[in-house]
Amino acid sequence: MEERSNLLVSYLSYLNQTFNTNEVIGRRIRNAYDFVSRGYPVSVIGYRNYQREHLSKDLSIPFQAVKQDILDFLNFNKAGYNRPGRKKKKLKEPEKLSGISEQNKEIIRQFNFKLLTNSNLSEYTIRTYNVGIKQYFEYCNDISRENFRSFIASLEEKKMKPQTICVRINTLNKLADIIGKSELKLKAPRLSRNLDVSNVFNEKEYNLLLDYLKNRNMANYYQIRIIASTGARISEFLQFEWEHIAQGYVDLKGKGNRIRRFFFPRTLAKEMTDFARENQLSGFVFINRFGNRMQKRGFAQLLASWAGNCRLEKRKFHPHAFRHFFAKMYLKKNTDVVQLADLLGHESVDTTRRYLTKSFEEQKKDYSRIVSW
Repeated sequence: MEERSNLLVSYLSYLNQTFNTNEVIGRRIRNAYDFVSRGYPVSVIGYRNYQREHLSKDLSIPFQAVKQDILDFLNFNKAGYNRPGRKKKKLKEPEKLSGISEQNKEIIRQFNFKLLTNSNLSEYTIRTYNVGIKQYFEYCNDISRENFRSFIASLEEKKMKPQTICVRINTLNKLADIIGKSELKLKAPRLSRNLDVSNVFNEKEYNLLLDYLKNRNMANYYQIRIIASTGARISEFLQFEWEHIAQGYVDLKGKGNRIRRFFFPRTLAKEMTDFARENQLSGFVFINRFGNRMQKRGFAQLLASWAGNCRLEKRKFHPHAFRHFFAKMYLKKNTDVVQLADLLGHESVDTTRRYLTKSFEEQKKDYSRIVSW
């Protein structure tokens, strides 16, 4: 049974890296577990016996869904119908062109104009779409569904991150909408929204960083505390000013050009206001060495440097990790997910619920503890 348990644990690890939703992941692991726990061999023959002896006898079982889930489990373990050797026909990979044609440069200009006149898109999204559309025309002269698919396939061949590929698909779909050819649009995979806490620091590591900064630079110390207590995105907290802190709250434009309110803890706000008054600080809380507002890249580099000096894992200390940390800490003291969704600026509570999901390591530990038969 230990070998079968290891197969399930490996399969769970694989599922957490796919584009599937939490609902699909949960269903697939349940069906795979049911198949394995009944003692059938992990093979096509085992599945056929399972189908004949179990599935066909219970009409309440959603046959097609269970079949798809178990075959996915078998294929992952290279024991299904899609064994190595049966390769899908590969799309022809586009070659990089010598340059972007004048006609396509005009399309890019029109594309950007349409994006800029759409008030629902943030500056970051527009910039990302701009990078994607230029990259497409560096490889493809014509706008066609075949070129769309070939371009995306080439990105997959280069092992680009699923999130990046999704953004490129959205860029091409936006182009199709703008030129009035929605039939060219590709189906974007739905990314799994699981929280990877292995890439987020814990409370002990957070306090170690605070102790280091408190003895080195009080302004940096307060910067970290204010990020960790607001759950703001980097594009949002870089807009914080000392005057906002003194006021106790601020309304700022964030993701999707939406205005949302940020509150600052009363005790922390008083400490920071006194510190600002004593040191004659005003304007942006996050400034660079030239006295200008800090940029995202600069702050990310600072975090990595501080973490290294504290002998902490640099990969855990990235700007967005503080948003996850805020959510986890908040849920420890208050399980009101609706209120947390509002504080984080989520339009849907479903987005916030992923903070309640256990990490892969936690799931693996619980699974090994519970399944001992």
